[in-house]
Amino acid sequence: MNNYKKIFLIEGVDCSGKDYFDEFMQKKFKYKILFLIRGILSNIVYNIYYDRNIKDVPTLRKKMYKMLQEDFCILYLSVDSAILDKRFSERGDEVHKKISSIFKIRDIYGKEVKKIKKKYPKSLIILNNNSIDDLDINYNKIQEYLELC
Repeated sequence: MNNYKKIFLIEGVDCSGKDYFDEFMQKKFKYKILFLIRGILSNIVYNIYYDRNIKDVPTLRKKMYKMLQEDFCILYLSVDSAILDKRFSERGDEVHKKISSIFKIRDIYGKEVKKIKKKYPKSLIILNNNSIDDLDINYNKIQEYLELC
């Protein structure tokens, strides 16, 4: 299918640190592992949140599950409420005007992540992304995961 052993989809709410996480991992893995920010899971979550194309959600889930049977793995960045609130207060968000909307989206992600964890536990890694210190821990978790593939 591709030259990569796995393709990692970085998922998480706004202010969860996806861009910084991606940049850090790309450098650590010397650009030999493919990390993509957001994928079908984000489409599902935001379709539910905005109540748009709800009829497409089951089809999107099927596509995502098919991908997870192949070479894809979801890296879900979990962030504590206080940290999300702090990041939101410091940088704001171009879409969300209140932190409460980000918390609602996080709840939807949580429900979807539970479904994935139940169906494809080996294709989902939940990572804490609360601080810079978590990045090295997450790097090691991804290394361990790749060794098992």
